[in-house]
Amino acid sequence: MTGPRLSLLRKQCLTVAGLLVLIALTQAFVPTSVSKIKSVRYVSGSKGRPLMMAGESGVLKVTGEELEKQLAEVGSPVLLDVYAQWCGPCQILAGELDKVKGLYKDKLRVLKVDSDEEPRIASALKVYGLPTIFFIREGQLIHRVEGAMPASELTKLVNHYCFGAPEEEIKDV
Repeated sequence: MTGPRLSLLRKQCLTVAGLLVLIALTQAFVPTSVSKIKSVRYVSGSKGRPLMMAGESGVLKVTGEELEKQLAEVGSPVLLDVYAQWCGPCQILAGELDKVKGLYKDKLRVLKVDSDEEPRIASALKVYGLPTIFFIREGQLIHRVEGAMPASELTKLVNHYCFGAPEEEIKDV
């Protein structure tokens, strides 16, 4: 083989090799908080399929079906995180959400929806960036914010949007 065919073959091999190196590098730098997502228990649904998964902190990973049920329940406010497994900032936010849930315990429901597994939900909520966090009180979407942030900033937003704390508290966020 010579000429353009060989050149194209070499380019394809280099592209595949570059992709494999990129994958290896990204796996090497995945934050340790990814392991927190794997430590979940299943809450079984119909036909033996899990409807939601709960981490040790009480943050629930839900399907579209379970999200609708959770949002229909009137009670404690909801913090909804739309994320993806491959998203670095989403993995960082996972640890911060655990801290927030630990502070509020049963006063706040923290739910997570994987945008890759539930694209219909992400589309309906008009999620354009990950992670996207929604603040929901009494069944109404109150506020949304994109991007990872520390638990201290999240707490200020939760206090204001979910529990009615004064707006002065969130001016720094």
